[in-house]
Amino acid sequence: MNTQGPWELVFGKNGKEEEFVVYAPDDGTICRGDDEMVGFRDNARLIAAAPELLEALEACSEGLECVANTEGQSGCNHCIARTALAKAKGEVLNK
Repeated sequence: MNTQGPWELVFGKNGKEEEFVVYAPDDGTICRGDDEMVGFRDNARLIAAAPELLEALEACSEGLECVANTEGQSGCNHCIARTALAKAKGEVLNK
């Protein structure tokens, strides 16, 4: 089960602007990093948005059907969404 959001992104914790921490609503730490990570600011924002992105993709993918007859491949929006949701949830798709 995923940690419920929204998650809070804080740059400059402890006075170090080159560091970030992503917190869960209960103040638990989701992750932390620094400027030695590739694209650390952009990736930190993406990580912090993960719960909302997952919820939005689940809502948007409701009612989508594979229109390309390529179930399990990246030929249509349904398959792209299904693949991304499975990856986020640690599930394996039956192709």
